[in-house]
Amino acid sequence: MTSRRVQRLMIHGPRIGALPGALAALLLVSAISHSASADTGNTKLIDGVTAVVGDSVILHSEVMMRAGPMLADAQGISDPQERERRKTVVKEHVLDEMIQEELLVQAAAQANVEVSDHEIDRAVQEVMEQNDLSEEEFEEALGMQGYTMRAYRHDLERQMLRMRAAEMIVRPRVNVSEEDVRDRYEEMQHQQGGIGRVRLSHIMLEVPADASDEEAAAVRQRAAELAERARGDEAFAELAEEYSDDIASRADGGSLGWVERGSLATAWEDRVFALEEGEVSEPMEGPNGIHVFHVQEREEQAMPAYEEQADSIREELYRAEMERETERFLDDLRDRVHVEIRLES
Repeated sequence: MTSRRVQRLMIHGPRIGALPGALAALLLVSAISHSASADTGNTKLIDGVTAVVGDSVILHSEVMMRAGPMLADAQGISDPQERERRKTVVKEHVLDEMIQEELLVQAAAQANVEVSDHEIDRAVQEVMEQNDLSEEEFEEALGMQGYTMRAYRHDLERQMLRMRAAEMIVRPRVNVSEEDVRDRYEEMQHQQGGIGRVRLSHIMLEVPADASDEEAAAVRQRAAELAERARGDEAFAELAEEYSDDIASRADGGSLGWVERGSLATAWEDRVFALEEGEVSEPMEGPNGIHVFHVQEREEQAMPAYEEQADSIREELYRAEMERETERFLDDLRDRVHVEIRLES
């Protein structure tokens, strides 16, 4: 029984590289999968410094512990080259995520952001209630993953600090006006075209931030080859399970579920909603890599009145702007704080 509940706790964490601004509940639940990076006992294995962030270090062992479940998943890939590529992608993502986290924790300290023991107690209680676990079952679930309550609380505190720092420092920079909302609504009306939502799957191939032109071109070529294979005799879902770098959707054959018009990036939306049922897109570039989309179903839907859509549009615009401002803030921190990658992870 406990092992099933551990899985429930694990799967609700954010994707690799997810930025603050996500729902607090997701951040809290994800601490179980992330607490491997905290002190899991009285000592740590000092096996090499992978990165230096300001006056803190990230150890190779910490990266490997955080990446462990995803590396185990990659181990099941049959193609040796693809398996090694996936493992490299995972470790790069995890290291980048840990650097971002440390930057935000240090920013929180400089801004005198604090989290009290009472708040941590309340957060732990909330996680237990959300997952229907008693205190004894919760500690057992942590222990099965090799974590202690102390380590979990430490990592939970860091996550709450990061979230609070983003809210206090980044949120004041974000502004969504009524004009912005109405412009987006009119844009959606123009794009409506009768199709309100699509049931969508994708394959995402990650392009490292430091990739050369040749390396990026190789990823684009691989995406084009996968798109062509999907148009042939091979099932899109099987290709997604084997090759996609999107860990959150890969196990479900790349499924993104039903996607409403207006929820995709503008650069993608017109092209995706123009696809017929069963059609596979050409590769499309995104902020994290190259995407190939597959439309499983389409559904016509009349455009709701502005008053019915305004709140959801405002939330969509706010979320997008919050992510952009957080990216800018992190870029600024990277410029101001010494960040050095010392060892390959």
